[in-house]
Amino acid sequence: METLAGAMSSYLESEQPITSFRNEVRRAVNDAFTMAFYAGWADASPSVEEVPEDAIAWLTGRIEEEIGFADTLFQDLKQLRKDMETEGSEYAEGWIAARAEGYTGTLDAIFAEGKLWGDKEQFLTWREGPTSDKCETCVWLDGQRHPASWFIENGYIPQSPGSETDCHGYNCLCFLENDDGDQIVP
Repeated sequence: METLAGAMSSYLESEQPITSFRNEVRRAVNDAFTMAFYAGWADASPSVEEVPEDAIAWLTGRIEEEIGFADTLFQDLKQLRKDMETEGSEYAEGWIAARAEGYTGTLDAIFAEGKLWGDKEQFLTWREGPTSDKCETCVWLDGQRHPASWFIENGYIPQSPGSETDCHGYNCLCFLENDDGDQIVP
């Protein structure tokens, strides 16, 4: 997410207050999350043309949650700006790159959610990913087959930060596949 990295870098390089940079990130999150969700929806080839209200409510809530993280992000950046005098700019560049990469992963999860919402009645099977530290929920879900709506309702979205699995989707490599064996999410 170039916009996010650019806003963070610009803030650190300036002596201006947080407000305009934080607002730029908030707008970017809103736009990127909306586009990712609708792209996933379209990719699912939904049988209905309009996104249902409950899906829009989910997306709105998820955007609001992420915008809240932007506030925390800029408080951390404020401290990083002070620390740059001792840590150097290379430390800040790595810090920014890691945060931007995290947001990119989150967009993949938003796309996956859109794809599930786009075809809630398709049956999917949970598959464990190739990790050595599997959480109990992912182990329990392995091989279970349900409609996409069941995974949505229970918050079991693999690789989605904030998932209701014990690993909360972080570092999760599990996935959902359709009856043809195609990986659907993520």
